[in-house]
Amino acid sequence: MTKKRAKKMRRAVRKRHVTLLEVLIALVLTIFIITTLTFFYQQMASIGINIDRMQKDLFYMRYLENRLNDIIPKILPPSDSEFTFLSLENDVHSKNGSQTLIFAFNNGISLDTTFSNLVIARLYVNPQGELTLAYWPSRFEWDQPNPPIKKEVLQEGVEKMTFEFFIAPEPKNAPKNAQGTNQDNTTPPLEPKGDWTSRAWINEYKELPLLLRITLKLAKNKGEEIVFAFPLPSAANIKAHIIIDL
Repeated sequence: MTKKRAKKMRRAVRKRHVTLLEVLIALVLTIFIITTLTFFYQQMASIGINIDRMQKDLFYMRYLENRLNDIIPKILPPSDSEFTFLSLENDVHSKNGSQTLIFAFNNGISLDTTFSNLVIARLYVNPQGELTLAYWPSRFEWDQPNPPIKKEVLQEGVEKMTFEFFIAPEPKNAPKNAQGTNQDNTTPPLEPKGDWTSRAWINEYKELPLLLRITLKLAKNKGEEIVFAFPLPSAANIKAHIIIDL
């Protein structure tokens, strides 16, 4: 019995108990690992959200560019009886400080036949900061006092939109101080020739500028500005080599 008791005592002596200090160290290491993993996954989730937001912004920007590229070249030339092209400032439907462009264009074939072929369009920024394209049928197709209107939101978060127009240069053989052939004596002359102007474009000019430049000031990214430039149908009729600084 004495030998067995001595053997048990020796085994008990060899057992090493976990101290409180070791427990605390293990807890600290566990908390550190969990905190590091949580921070890592949080950063990965934040990066994923930012990437999704950037992809969404890029998608909307590409959609806006493609939509304008589809519409602007189809603006009716001055030779058309339904020619309409003018810009407005301080329009009641637009956000304060933004300009509006009204024009007629060929919408082609649409599922809704009411909006096929010739339509009148308004490009503007509404009070909610949405760049909007609204269009309605030609007046020859109105069968009711108030025509139906379609609206497309092309871009959100727009603070301001402005237009600039590039005026065709004066032909070499044109007489001095001559106005456009389609203008009357009460219409102000198109100036400066061969340069950009930010003045409002009036329908009485009875012609299109060579180029249209649209500047959008976005609400985010500290007022980032996006610039689009489009040639208009009248540009194809100008037989001259012009170097234009966009």
